[in-house]
Amino acid sequence: MATTFARTFRARPYLTSAAFASVAGAAYYSTTQRPVLLDSAQNATPTFSFPKTMLFSQQLTVTGVEQVNHDTKRITFSLPGGKEATTGVPASAAILTQHTPPNAWFPVLRPYTPIHDRSEPGILQLLVKKYPSGVASTYMHSLVPGSQLTVRGPIPGYDWQASPTPRDVIFVAGGAGITPIYSLAREALKDEQDKTRIQLLWGVNGERDIVLRDELAALQEKYPERFDVRYFISSADGEADAGLATPNERRAKGRYSRRVSAMMTILWKLAAFVLLPLLAASVAGNNTPTVRPDGKYEICSEGIRGYFIPYGASLSNLFIHDIHGAERDIVLGFDNATTYSPSRLHPHLNGVPGRYANRIKNGTFEIDGTTYQTDLNDNGGRDTLHGGRNGWDYRNWTVVAHTRDSITFSLVDEDGEMGFPGQVVSYVTYTLTPSQWHIRMTAFATTKKTPIMLSSHTYWNLDGFQNPHTPLALDHTLHLPYAGFRPDVDNILIPTGDILSNKRYGVNEWWTAPKPLGANFSAEELRGNCGWNCTGYDNCYILNRNHVESLNWDAAPVATLASPWSGIQVEIYTEQEAVQIYTCNNMNGTLPLKSTQGFFSSPDDSGPRRPRTTPKYGCVVIEVEDWIDGINHPEWGRQGRQIFGPGTGSGEQGPYVLEARYEFSLQL
Repeated sequence: MATTFARTFRARPYLTSAAFASVAGAAYYSTTQRPVLLDSAQNATPTFSFPKTMLFSQQLTVTGVEQVNHDTKRITFSLPGGKEATTGVPASAAILTQHTPPNAWFPVLRPYTPIHDRSEPGILQLLVKKYPSGVASTYMHSLVPGSQLTVRGPIPGYDWQASPTPRDVIFVAGGAGITPIYSLAREALKDEQDKTRIQLLWGVNGERDIVLRDELAALQEKYPERFDVRYFISSADGEADAGLATPNERRAKGRYSRRVSAMMTILWKLAAFVLLPLLAASVAGNNTPTVRPDGKYEICSEGIRGYFIPYGASLSNLFIHDIHGAERDIVLGFDNATTYSPSRLHPHLNGVPGRYANRIKNGTFEIDGTTYQTDLNDNGGRDTLHGGRNGWDYRNWTVVAHTRDSITFSLVDEDGEMGFPGQVVSYVTYTLTPSQWHIRMTAFATTKKTPIMLSSHTYWNLDGFQNPHTPLALDHTLHLPYAGFRPDVDNILIPTGDILSNKRYGVNEWWTAPKPLGANFSAEELRGNCGWNCTGYDNCYILNRNHVESLNWDAAPVATLASPWSGIQVEIYTEQEAVQIYTCNNMNGTLPLKSTQGFFSSPDDSGPRRPRTTPKYGCVVIEVEDWIDGINHPEWGRQGRQIFGPGTGSGEQGPYVLEARYEFSLQL
């Protein structure tokens, strides 16, 4: 079965989605601005043999069977409409084969994309790979000339849009996913009005698994300026599994998982190093990154604009209008991008902490029997915080795409950096839509299993520090509707392994209704809540959404923060399963505010012009992430969301993905 994923990029690239498409089957990307339908440039075809509905079935007769390689056959059928009829199946579309196994109640249905030239009359050809336990493919391989096959269709494919101007398109295929891609590429290349240049990247287990080699070579020869194909092979001889009939037999021989892992490693690297950079360059096209004089990159949409910097892939400014009609810069930061790097003591200002956000007990963890020691940078060398002293939010990322409303950063974290195993390639895309900020983070473990847990460490003050009554954020209200539990922590905020209930009306209870951050600051229970001799919050809250059926993370916020003075409210949506709340307990008045937040204490010359700074409790951080130190608590079952590898074996279900959306509104 072949699966096709498609996306047309215009001005808003969500780059990291390319990774999933490349591994699942096949992907198509373009940057066309003036689409033209492919079929409009083609002549009318003869009578179609397939109706435009799958309600009716029909019988096809096998006229030829060719063994293409060790597990694949090319099966040719005659059409019921006669020698002059064509299938009418569009490029990349599929037909649905149907047969009922003996003693079965229901038929088995499988889609296959025809591989013959769609203009060739009288025939239909399918390329069928036989899988050891595949009911449909085994039946298809039993067909001989004269056999009958029931089919339905067609199933719609990708509606290709030709481009009258030159553009570059990348197709990525894995294994049998080549058939819809081949079908689409062939038809696109036949259109002389289409100026698209296609590069096909195809990953297979071994050289013997390459099918359609002659057909692809013919396309290269016929369209040398418009088509190129590259093969990525995970096994030199492709014969390692010869004679092993079933997946269980191959696992017993110790080959199956390694072979698949090798295949997936190639595809991860293909996506991480080839596809995404090429895609980013293609999307950037006529959108060459422009930098403001202060070293920041601006993106904007209706009702919202933001500045970002490569250092830490950080948000530097975020502007929202409040109920007073004034535009407020509602996050901490520095006025100039060059200030961040020298200020090594800045408190992870709005960047991407990694490769593992939050704390790791003793800076150690174990993967497959090997213990790793990471950089000890917290609590006097007793644990690792946010990836160590050279964590991701202390590094300069690369800008790989920048448009009016979106920016994408990339980072390569090498094997052994801060003690973490394996190389990781990461992409972070920030996008603004009307009154919304979208985040998508993707990280590929390319060589070894490794912990990955990212976050956005944004410091909020929804008044923009302009509230004349208080510089603090303690009057901001917070609501965490799913936060009924939290991991218990010791006096340096390391989880003990216990899970505590956030009791109704307790200091850690945010789930019944919104309440001010400072509502419980006089409660004795709050002393030590954020660590030894600390009053406030620095706590991980578990988002218990298991009781919600058919949960769509994008439909309900997991956190809502609001200011009664500015009227600004932000609702946070994410697929992550925890949030860390930090009420800026360690701020001590040394971090200056920005000029956009009233840098001086007096707006005119009548008073002393002293720099304004961030006071204790002057902000709040809401980190969307997974459970703190989950890699050291197997009893929680978090390894599947925190340990990733280059293949598909146990604990290698990559890549890592984080998605979040921040929706802003005014509460009058």
